[in-house]
Formats: sequence, C-alpha cells, structure tokens
Amino acid sequence: MTIRHELVESLQSRYAGRPTSRVSEVIAPPGGSGERRSSFTLVTLDSGAAGLCWNLLEDEPTRAAYDGLDLAGYAGRDALEVAAELLQPELVRRLVGYATCSALSQALFAVGEPAVETQTDLLDLMELSPADHVGIVGDAPPLVRDLAAGAGQVTVIQRDSRRSGPDNVRITDGAAALAGCNKVLVSSSTLLDDSFEEIERVSAGAAFRALYGPGAGILPDALFARGFQAVAGTLVLDGAALARRQRGGEKWGDAKRKFVARAQA
Repeated sequence: MTIRHELVESLQSRYAGRPTSRVSEVIAPPGGSGERRSSFTLVTLDSGAAGLCWNLLEDEPTRAAYDGLDLAGYAGRDALEVAAELLQPELVRRLVGYATCSALSQALFAVGEPAVETQTDLLDLMELSPADHVGIVGDAPPLVRDLAAGAGQVTVIQRDSRRSGPDNVRITDGAAALAGCNKVLVSSSTLLDDSFEEIERVSAGAAFRALYGPGAGILPDALFARGFQAVAGTLVLDGAALARRQRGGEKWGDAKRKFVARAQA
C-alpha cells in the first residue's frame, strides 16, 4: 500500500462515526498556475477548517490541466470523498485531494487529535551536532543554511544540482545519497509525485526522519506508522482569513503558523 493510500485511510479511520464535513470551496491562486504570489491550492470546509497543498506544477501540460480543473464542481461534496482524489493518477486531482486531506487534518488538530506543538522548532527536535550528516529532500535554501550551521555535513536532494551552498553542503539529484545520513528531512511534495517510497527506503537507517514544508499540515498517523519521528508543517489558525487572503493574492500572515507533531516514544 502506498503512503497516499495510508494517508487517506488514516483520515477515514479518525473520522469514523463523526459528522460528515463538506467542501465549501477550492481556491486556486488568483492568477491560476502562473500566479507567483501563492503556490498553493486551498480547500475550505463547511466546518470552517481550511487546508492547503503545494502546487507541484513543473511542466506546461500539468499547468494547463490545473487551469482546466472545474474547482467549483467540488463545492458541496463530502470531504472524505474529495480527499480520496489523492489516489487519482492525475497529479492535478491529487493536489485537490491533498488539500482536502489537509483541511480534514486541520479540523482534528483544532480539537487536539493529535496534539501539535507551536512553540517547538523542528531544528530543536533534531538536536544537531557536528557529528551529524543531515539529508534534506527539497529546495529550501533558508532551512539548508540553518542545518549547515549546526550539522557537520548536509546533503541536499533536489532536481537542480548545479546550485551551490556552504562548504559543508553537497547538492545532488540522486536520492541514494541519503543512505549515509543519520538525520533526514523529506519535503511533503514527495507525497504527490510518488517519490516518497524510494526516499523512505534509502533513508531507512537514519535515526531521525521528519516530513516538513508549508504543505505538511496533514494527519501524521501514517508517517509515524512508517517510523518517522516528526511532521513539521503549517497550522491554520483562521480558515476564513486564509481563504480571503488567498483569493486576493495577499500574504497569509497571522492566519497560520508553523507547528510540529512528534511521534510518541
């Protein structure tokens, strides 16, 4: 079973016996796939919860398919049904499904199921030292700089391996390099493009693994079951404000903040 199936099933299990939520709105960036002020799809529910997904739109056919989505057609549909779009073969439908998974997850976070922390930083959990070799999947230069400041070595896995970084940073496009890392951070976008399973396999020897990124605001149960120690993402504090600002192409500001969920020892 893929991680995408497990994410959907974990939500279905958590929501068994609960009232059904419905999708209120799916909100693309105001300029569609070409919008540079927001790179996310946002889903709101009739409960007031909202969730988001990073738009993994890396080629023209995918961007055209995204702009052609009938987003209004999702309104009023059962949220768990729409969340299952994460299992579809078409990437653009997965984006809507993932954002809906996030919205359903955010509703659970709001009632402490599971509890999340907003005062704890992911780097604090990692307890970096010069003895650590950290692997990170994804293009996150500020985070890479912070990792390089605390760890002895950092290996970055990203498609554009021509970029440079601090002296103790190696950038490559080969996931196999994670095999030598004792702490690994994995971008939430890997859940969308079917790269997660390979990354999970090659990083199996790491003592600490976490899913991270603005789009990582999802129920962590499936990640914890696979041996991940933490999920670090975006906690939505005000779904209505987030939606309003998304429609207007504004910064999200105080409608959200970072959170960490950690596995129980």
